Amino acid sequence: MTFDINEFRAEIQKNGYLRPWEYSVTLNPPSGLNGAQFTNQSQEAPAGNMTGTISLRCTQARTPTAQLEWLDIPRYGIGLKQAAPFNAKIKNFHIAILCDKNGNLYNFFHSWLNYIFAYSPPANAQAGGVANQSRGTYMLNYSDNYTTSILLNMYKLTGETAMQFEFFRAFPVTMTEIILDWETAKSLVELNIVFDYREYSLVTSNMGVGTLNTSLTSPGPSTSIPSLTPLINA
Repeated sequence: MTFDINEFRAEIQKNGYLRPWEYSVTLNPPSGLNGAQFTNQSQEAPAGNMTGTISLRCTQARTPTAQLEWLDIPRYGIGLKQAAPFNAKIKNFHIAILCDKNGNLYNFFHSWLNYIFAYSPPANAQAGGVANQSRGTYMLNYSDNYTTSILLNMYKLTGETAMQFEFFRAFPVTMTEIILDWETAKSLVELNIVFDYREYSLVTSNMGVGTLNTSLTSPGPSTSIPSLTPLINA
């Protein structure tokens, strides 16, 4: 099939395209941090105020990566192998955030991580510990307290939502280092956060409604497997 530029233009004009910078991330603090105050340079800031700030300052996000896990199995017990899927694997969710001049966003995520597992002792509370945190050092919290939902929206040129991903029971697992360098004088400080989550949903998808066979029963014997004549008779 030869490439037809007019057909390509007609397709683009009809169905349009998406641009990678037209998106938004909505992240609400987990239930355990609702109403909490984190301290920064003797000033307290409510965790609930971070939702809008994160959405505005999110400079990068990634759609979820899903991958099937499989085993290479010979089709007839011998010979060439064919992939046989048996499970699915989803990878972590990444965002990058432009840090504010007071370090509140850094302190918020530091507080969140420390709320999950108290690795930063109370003496370091001024660097972002949750105010009035009474848990002992190296104590793990309950997942219901530190997980939340995250929405990732991708938009059309008209501003309407094209795709919406929702990550369920999400929580940060990594807050990467910030490289400080005199030679990057014209750069801005970005904070990279890695989230784990239980599962995600493509909210805007109608896949499978009245069209796909979702039955778990066997489709019956295949007619594509040829009958094999034994080389040695019993």
